[in-house]
Amino acid sequence: MLIASKTRIIFGSTHLVRKEGTWNNTHNKADQLEDLVKAGSRSMATGETTHDKVDMTYRATKLIQLLNAQYWRRQLAPLGCRIIVINLSEDRWAKFEGEEIAIGGRNLLLAFETQEFPDGPDEAARIFMGAHGLWWPLLAMGNAARDETWQDAWSRSQYEIEKEWLGFSD
Repeated sequence: MLIASKTRIIFGSTHLVRKEGTWNNTHNKADQLEDLVKAGSRSMATGETTHDKVDMTYRATKLIQLLNAQYWRRQLAPLGCRIIVINLSEDRWAKFEGEEIAIGGRNLLLAFETQEFPDGPDEAARIFMGAHGLWWPLLAMGNAARDETWQDAWSRSQYEIEKEWLGFSD
């Protein structure tokens, strides 16, 4: 169904994935990312957290989301599907008042309506559409988000998903 309809899959994210670049300098292994997310989740569950821990955990989960978006782009783009990542809000700490909702809504509509996509072999990985329909350059996503090894490590294959949801066995 996805392929036949040339589906457009839209991931709602945040501009904070740009700050993921600090991840590249201080953490360079997928298991460190996993440890960070687990530690952040435990501290939030127990109430022993700080703004910095929450912020770093949030950024790490957005990096994982971006890794998944890139993984599925690699799987589905050759079949005619589009993967787009959008910024839902300018400031995730702001209360979702009218202006923040309007920004997210505008960006979502742009993602549904756009017919202008980066093209060319080196441009296919540019999947993050920022404000006003502008496509982020690849470098804005940092090295980790573009690393296919990380994408594979953090993403479940179609087979793995179907196995779990449909009860297939090996």
